Amino acid sequence: MPGNTHKWSLRETMRQYEKTQKNSRDYFMMNNKVIIFGKAETNLERHHKVEHEVFYCVTLEVVRTDGQVDHIPVLISSTIMQKKNLNNPFKGSFIEVAGQYRSYDLINDGARQVCLFVLAKNVSLFTKQARIQKRMGKNVIFLDGCVADYPIIHFANDNMEVTELVLEVPRNFAKFYYIPCIMYGKYAELATTLRAGDYMAFYGQIQNRQRSIYNNAFICMCDYCTTHQVLVTDIQTSPMFRRATN
Repeated sequence: MPGNTHKWSLRETMRQYEKTQKNSRDYFMMNNKVIIFGKAETNLERHHKVEHEVFYCVTLEVVRTDGQVDHIPVLISSTIMQKKNLNNPFKGSFIEVAGQYRSYDLINDGARQVCLFVLAKNVSLFTKQARIQKRMGKNVIFLDGCVADYPIIHFANDNMEVTELVLEVPRNFAKFYYIPCIMYGKYAELATTLRAGDYMAFYGQIQNRQRSIYNNAFICMCDYCTTHQVLVTDIQTSPMFRRATN
């Protein structure tokens, strides 16, 4: 239903969400917030277990305003599933997920790969077509953290400047989630002044990206893989970037 999507106001959408979380004292839910709405592409599949809590994975199909589709993995705990009465077959269901964007390292054939997913803190199931149409295209994320390394600057095919960086987002026990981010246009130009350790806060959207895989032995492109990243669309001002102090 690409024709029914519309451009969401990122700040207003997050502001409405914060009203429902005003009594929360969890700092880590204030600097890492995600709200997405989409259609379940898969059934709920068991992912892992932590103590007595089981987590299930589902891939959401989130439609952009231009009609393209992002496939975003979501983890839902068994507690939320019982509370919201979520059961298989789940494929084809429309849900709104509010939570956090998290990362973990996966070692595959000796190579380190960063895997990204949304950890659901709240899930709402929708069945009425009018309410589904109203929420199509909702994809909002807010992150507040520091730059992990110097940004990578290059140019797209249309000669537009592109800046890529990895953001360290604080979590419990003095650890971080590492979230890859990308900026275009004026924000890409501003990001060229960033250094490792600089703090920044911004709104954006979670997106898929096709990356090419190169065979080092033959120095040629051999395959493509799908990764996820955050498209930065609204950097908070006052100040634009806060320089870290030593």
